[in-house]
Amino acid sequence: MPGRGRSPPNCGTPVVVHTCRPLCRIVGTGWHTRPMPDPRALQADPEALLAELDDDQRAAATALRGPVAILAGAGSGKTRVITHRIAYGVATGVHEPQRSVAVTFTTKAAGEMGRRLRGLGVPDVRVSTFHSAALRQLRFYWPRHSGRELPEVMAAKAPMVGAAASLARVPTDAATVRDLSGEIEWAKVRSLPPADYPAAAVAFGRELPAGLSPERMGAIFADYERRKDAAGRIDFEDVLLLMVALIDSQPKVAAHLRSGLAHITVDEYQDASPLQQRLLDGWLGANTNLCVVGDPAQTIYSFAGADATLLTRFADRYPDATVLRLPRTYRCTPEIAGAANRVLAAAREGVALKSQRDPGPAVRVMAYDHEQAEADGVADRIAELIADGMPPSEIAVLVRMNAMTEPVEEALADRRIPYRVAGGGGFFNRPEVRRAISVIRGGAVSAGGDQAGSTEGGGPGQAGADVADTVAAILSGLGWTPEPPVGAGAVRESWESLSALQTAAEAFASRHPAGSLRDFAEELKQRAERQDVPESAGVTLSSLHSAKGMEWQAVFLVGLVEGVVPHSSAK
Repeated sequence: MPGRGRSPPNCGTPVVVHTCRPLCRIVGTGWHTRPMPDPRALQADPEALLAELDDDQRAAATALRGPVAILAGAGSGKTRVITHRIAYGVATGVHEPQRSVAVTFTTKAAGEMGRRLRGLGVPDVRVSTFHSAALRQLRFYWPRHSGRELPEVMAAKAPMVGAAASLARVPTDAATVRDLSGEIEWAKVRSLPPADYPAAAVAFGRELPAGLSPERMGAIFADYERRKDAAGRIDFEDVLLLMVALIDSQPKVAAHLRSGLAHITVDEYQDASPLQQRLLDGWLGANTNLCVVGDPAQTIYSFAGADATLLTRFADRYPDATVLRLPRTYRCTPEIAGAANRVLAAAREGVALKSQRDPGPAVRVMAYDHEQAEADGVADRIAELIADGMPPSEIAVLVRMNAMTEPVEEALADRRIPYRVAGGGGFFNRPEVRRAISVIRGGAVSAGGDQAGSTEGGGPGQAGADVADTVAAILSGLGWTPEPPVGAGAVRESWESLSALQTAAEAFASRHPAGSLRDFAEELKQRAERQDVPESAGVTLSSLHSAKGMEWQAVFLVGLVEGVVPHSSAK
């Protein structure tokens, strides 16, 4: 369908499913401070916003009033539809931009949606995550109604959870503390106090970390809460809980907040938690101008408390809701779409995909006797694809959890195939990244910002030097080489980080031929603020969760062992 849906250059090579035997089945307040926009800045012809949408997308983009649910299949142009719907609503006068809000689940997704809205001539619609919106509101309202400043929000639960675990004589290794923290988060997004946790854990059939009983887990939860309160701190779940309590208990707060919220759009709604729904209900009050968008087949956070029935039963809560479907996938070939439909047929509550692409190769299923044989098989096939001309950056290996990437990392390193591990925490806080950005900024300052800067200790960076070349010289001075080091481990991880910066510099130079090193340094600053992590040019190794919304030409799913995918606790 030329001109419609914007087909990405993807899926020319099929998904390859790899398993170890036995083979499993394949499967201010922030909303009251914006100035009124100049209507003349909007497109003169609102219908032009709909010109390149397919019929299903157009129906969704023009459903502007009342409760609306859009079930959007993978690759159906979901973000395109959301942004065009908002822009069309503003352009037609149905939506006021300063009273229209879009909510999503990650800072990166919010940044991308905001960028697209600005490109459509709608810069004044607020785009945020649930947590950042609630925190902004709480910082505005809390001091005015409590008489004191909002407590500090903890960056991570791990230190206090670890201390509580230690007191309970439970292992305090990183993996166990992470799982304990996750269980506490599950309880809090269900608004469960520690005293009610044991009964709820039994009722929901929770598989608890470290073999704990519900009572012992509840005791660790209670101790964590005591420590947090004693330190005068709150966590991210508390931000939502406190904002919900403030709305519920303070009618003036609720009225003032709701006056700035005429239309609310929620992306990835299948991953909303009961607590986020409570906050959303508080924002809405009696207002029904809510649009939710998602796909129950893409629910990936049920283990953390997400409730896909909020989406699938939306029409039960809003009997007058408009429910629309986006079944056309512009991302995948008929072979991949068909495989996905067959995997999900038994639990189909969302959208059966209809590929709009030309046929491609079949999905291949491979079985191996053990994980090392699987890793070698994957690496050998990747080497063949690269030899045939496929860029390493267009290849991905997806696993259930990050800990499963190690055999594949070693196999790729043995073959000197560049790779990167996605989803690693705190990219911009890594020492090598902080050091490199500091030197880049220093080079920009020494060059006066009008030309590419100089490297630390001399070298390339004179007037007119290309930004990408200058950054390469800077990184070389910090130990980076164009070729990856042999083996895995810390040295490899550092190389991946610096390679990601070099790739970002090359992409910047391509987009901005006249750009300076100072411009690139400013871009890195902005990316750090929105946690927009640059990608290196290697093969991507990622968890299934971190890969959501990403696209590659060739994808390998590894470790599909019964009890792992799907997880044994999945319902």
